[in-house]
Amino acid sequence: MGLLERCRRHVDLKHRYTGRGRDPFFLLAGEYLPADPQAAVVDVGAGSGRFADLLDLAARFSRLHLLDGNEATVADLSARYAGAAHYRCPDPLPFADATVDYLHTSHLVEHLI
Repeated sequence: MGLLERCRRHVDLKHRYTGRGRDPFFLLAGEYLPADPQAAVVDVGAGSGRFADLLDLAARFSRLHLLDGNEATVADLSARYAGAAHYRCPDPLPFADATVDYLHTSHLVEHLI
């Protein structure tokens, strides 16, 4: 199935994503998650943790890391996720080379300017 067909499963295209929030993007990104429950999954710019919540990532992956630049947000995430940590782009990621299996960064680029 092609990318456009996958998008259509999640979103009514006549609305072109407007008013839908981030969930359609998260669902689409979720289709590319690794099958291995031991995979290291990293969400950079995790915010409220909606990506992890929506896809139940903590139950699916033992090495889940939620990184965010807002310390108050990280404190909230830490109450729910063991792998929450403070991180500010464009600092180097706190992982050794070739140790991350999946990196999610949706809705991050607009904060780099």
